[in-house]
Amino acid sequence: MKKNILFWSPFVGNIGTKRAVINSAKAISKYSNHKVYLLNVLGEFNDFNDKNIEKINIFNVYSVAPGTGIFSKIFILTFSFLSIPYLFWIIKKKENKFDFEFLTRNISIVR
Repeated sequence: MKKNILFWSPFVGNIGTKRAVINSAKAISKYSNHKVYLLNVLGEFNDFNDKNIEKINIFNVYSVAPGTGIFSKIFILTFSFLSIPYLFWIIKKKENKFDFEFLTRNISIVR
């Protein structure tokens, strides 16, 4: 059964999260018959392009995001919460079952 897999991993620093998400998405896309979506919440994946992975853009604020500290955490949380209604709209629009992959602070949670 073909599933849709959505990666949602907003971040502002360069701590390896970007590479981990991209490698996971590429591996699932390559070694399975699932459709992979990459949710580009802050614009953190603007420079990523892959014909097998559909990138869904929400905000483009990565260039003005604070890199470290408490303000970066507040920034990420704010835009993550603001993206939730758009996420529900995507799910309704696609009318498909989605499996979600969240990667936050090196903890992977699959639902």
